[in-house]
Amino acid sequence: MKEKNVKRNIKEKSATKNNIKSNNKYISIKYILTEYFKFYKTKLMKKHIVVYILCLIIFFAMLSYFISKVDSAPNIAELAENAKKISENAPDIFSFILSKKVPLVALIIVAGMVPYIFIPVIGMAMSYNLALEIATNFNVLTGKSSVVFMSIGAIIQLIAISLSVSAGIHYCIISTKKWRYSKSQDYSMLDFKKTLYEATNNKKKLNEVKKKKEEKNKKNEKNNVKVPYLHLIISFLISAVIIIIGTLIAEV
Repeated sequence: MKEKNVKRNIKEKSATKNNIKSNNKYISIKYILTEYFKFYKTKLMKKHIVVYILCLIIFFAMLSYFISKVDSAPNIAELAENAKKISENAPDIFSFILSKKVPLVALIIVAGMVPYIFIPVIGMAMSYNLALEIATNFNVLTGKSSVVFMSIGAIIQLIAISLSVSAGIHYCIISTKKWRYSKSQDYSMLDFKKTLYEATNNKKKLNEVKKKKEEKNKKNEKNNVKVPYLHLIISFLISAVIIIIGTLIAEV
């Protein structure tokens, strides 16, 4: 009986430990997602909306322009030949997504590591490229139905592009602050004066310099920020999923 009770207690303890572990995993994932949505709401949402609207304006303006330039009476034989060449040379859709689309959103975000320049904004040029792709494939052979699916796919892809651009812009802001903070730690004129007044035992001037140095340090402390790498990675994963969905719809 004692042995059975001991075995039962061991099983109950192991089951309890497993439940605690699973609950901790659930809590940690829930916590990470909750923190990310807080981050998105406070840091990215406004940027995301503005960038997305700008991307849509560029996309529809360019799409309208390109399609208006399409020949209304094209050479059917030439179009058929071009369509055949495009289909023969077209890459596998999944390899295209993994080699081109997904790395693109990652590159846009990573570009934010360069301070001041805001390189991620260049990602908005994808609006132009998507409009050009649709116009290039638009002809009397494909018809309007393909334009509808390609446009829907492009609009969805622009959600991902604009999210990655906004994340990249935020990364650039943080990189700029970190660069400013690191420069503030360099040897400055105040440090030189402090050394000089210490050597000459000029207490009055030394106290003034120390006060200025403290004020400067307090002011620069706001630039001592951490890069939210986890939130940037989550932004990339969300962008990657969205751009995959958009590309698949565009290829219908």
